[in-house]
Amino acid sequence: MPAVCHAMSPALVKMHLLAFSFSVGEKFDEAKNAGADLVGGEDLIDQIKGGFMDFDKLIATPDMMPKVAQLGKILGPRGLMPNPKAGTVTTNLPQAIEEFKKGKVEYRADKTGIVHLPFGKVDFSDEDLLVNLLAAIKSVESNKPSGAKGVYWKSAHICSSMGPSIRLNIREMLDYKPTSNA
Repeated sequence: MPAVCHAMSPALVKMHLLAFSFSVGEKFDEAKNAGADLVGGEDLIDQIKGGFMDFDKLIATPDMMPKVAQLGKILGPRGLMPNPKAGTVTTNLPQAIEEFKKGKVEYRADKTGIVHLPFGKVDFSDEDLLVNLLAAIKSVESNKPSGAKGVYWKSAHICSSMGPSIRLNIREMLDYKPTSNA
């Protein structure tokens, strides 16, 4: 399985971040000052066990992971379990929070070579969706394996989570330049 790649979605600004910090004093303040929407420890674990799921990312410190592991069955299927490879388990909470608030999205190719990459939500404007889609395309292109030969893009589709897909014209997609309003 290839390494995890990251794309920055410039218009992805409505992300709700939770930061877990077991060290109540310094790490708690660091996370709150860095912009985490909710910071906590065991109290937050109890809230999640009780059904609280109003967040997009969960960032944890390594010392908190044994306690967060209790949430594996709840967070795992939703793709929210903190993971060191994805950058969501870290001792540097301010940097991680800042990156995810700016729209850092992780992706990888599955076994069949398909890349699933979120680039927006229903409430985003058309312009924000286009900016994010172009950033995602650029990221996939720039993270292409050096050994990849021949045609790298065989097809491209966009769709909502549970909706039908729309096939994109690959040549037009790769050559697209946004028009400036200036």
